[in-house]
Amino acid sequence: MARILIGVVAVLLVAHVVTVTIVGDGEPGWLARRFDMNGEYGFPAGFSALLLGTCGLVCFRLRSLHERVQGGDHWRWVLVGACMLFAAVDEAFMIHERAGGIPSEWFDLPEFLRLDWVVFAIPPLLLLAALLVPWILRLPRWLSVRMLLAAVLFVGGAVGVETISGQFTDTWGVYTVAATVEELLEMAGAILFLITLLRYWEVLATASTGRADHDAVLSSTPRTPTRIGDAGPARG
Repeated sequence: MARILIGVVAVLLVAHVVTVTIVGDGEPGWLARRFDMNGEYGFPAGFSALLLGTCGLVCFRLRSLHERVQGGDHWRWVLVGACMLFAAVDEAFMIHERAGGIPSEWFDLPEFLRLDWVVFAIPPLLLLAALLVPWILRLPRWLSVRMLLAAVLFVGGAVGVETISGQFTDTWGVYTVAATVEELLEMAGAILFLITLLRYWEVLATASTGRADHDAVLSSTPRTPTRIGDAGPARG
């Protein structure tokens, strides 16, 4: 699946580059806007929204699997899933872009916050980090590393690179390159997160069937789960 998703991103990127090269800084037509990674209601935005929405639905499923295998209330999976679904809706309808301009009407913001929706984004992100990072670090190491890397890629693109690109809105070439890098980072983070979630789903499903040692499976990578029969010689 990873190769298919990466292939889709490559096709979208090539189409975007061709579109940008042909249109330049002129007014794009209807078809050109569909392939513009920086535009709304295009194929790239739809693909990203689909990725994020799928991540959210998988998180909801992992919550029930995790509860079945380990017991307890794993509400953080629901929180992560809800955040993914919100990100999908935001990507599809560009909610954060439409919220831009509101904070600057209330506060005298510095120049680097030209994209002033970031003011709204930082407090929730810090709160989510405080709630989720300690929990993620308690998950199996292979899972926590990939989840954190996916978060760094996505948030780094959505907030970090977009904040930088906002400084060059008057310079078409620089802004276009920066905005394209932003979208690619978001897609990379979403793909890594989705593949990681699906692999963890496989691990939990294996543990829930009783075909493998519970603790060994949860702590191993999905490629090399420890089977009961491989744990050692049978005791008579």
